[in-house]
Amino acid sequence: TSYSNIATIYADLGDLSKALEYNQKALEIFKSVLAPDHPLLATSYNNTAQIYQDMEDLPQALKYNRKALEIRESVLPSDHPNLAQSYNNIAAIYFYMVEYGIAKVYIEKAVGILERIFPGGHPNLELVRGWREAIEEKLRKG
Repeated sequence: TSYSNIATIYADLGDLSKALEYNQKALEIFKSVLAPDHPLLATSYNNTAQIYQDMEDLPQALKYNRKALEIRESVLPSDHPNLAQSYNNIAAIYFYMVEYGIAKVYIEKAVGILERIFPGGHPNLELVRGWREAIEEKLRKG
């Protein structure tokens, strides 16, 4: 996790290439020592995806988010907040790729989970509802 922490620091400093380098090192270590469906591996894929998204490499961000989602769908309960996070992340990428219909499918899954587990005013739920509103607005405008 030290590599992950260094990656976070580089990302905070705006040096995304260094952040990616250290996150990839962490990911390789996790892949070598963890089961292929371990939740920490999903978190590492998620972190890698976020760096790619920050670098505006949306296809790579989507690839790594899908890997995180695949693991999370296989090992987490269907109402786990990390599963909602993966759906939200994928929705955001599709939003930025101007694929609003696909984004809507994923954001609805995220909202559905968070509505089941969080009270109405929870910040995570409100954030995801905000994404849903933005997607719906784009769909209305065509």
